[in-house]
Amino acid sequence: IYAHQRLGFFSVSLFSPCFSSFTQDKKDDIKVGVKSSALLFGENTKTYLTGVGAFMVGCLTVTGIQAQLALPYYAFAVCGTGVHLMWQLRTVDLENPQSCNRKFVSNQWLGLLVFLGIAFGRVATTADDNEDDCCANGGTVDPRRTSSNA
Repeated sequence: IYAHQRLGFFSVSLFSPCFSSFTQDKKDDIKVGVKSSALLFGENTKTYLTGVGAFMVGCLTVTGIQAQLALPYYAFAVCGTGVHLMWQLRTVDLENPQSCNRKFVSNQWLGLLVFLGIAFGRVATTADDNEDDCCANGGTVDPRRTSSNA
């Protein structure tokens, strides 16, 4: 399984307990026998979320390495995600539906950070490739070598 596939699984795993904390009534879950992640992890939910978040950041890092993305990817996607997740975990009140909802909705910014990281990382990678081509050819870019066939 590739790192980006693991990333998708763990990002869903990360947000499910917080979402279920405010979308489900835990007492009703117990009453009807639903085995929600909010019940499964109970008082250890933040510890679980911290571990999954760390693994998610690790998968982002491996994905960037595998895709050979440049430094902006790591600044936006990896570091930005890490900071965002730390903020969420430090400030969320899992017993407060409004707090959980605000953190869940804030994940739009997490998606933006990852997108910007990929976009800027790819642009910088392409620029580095073109600079390498230029320097290798005595200051001229070989027209037969473009980023599409690199």
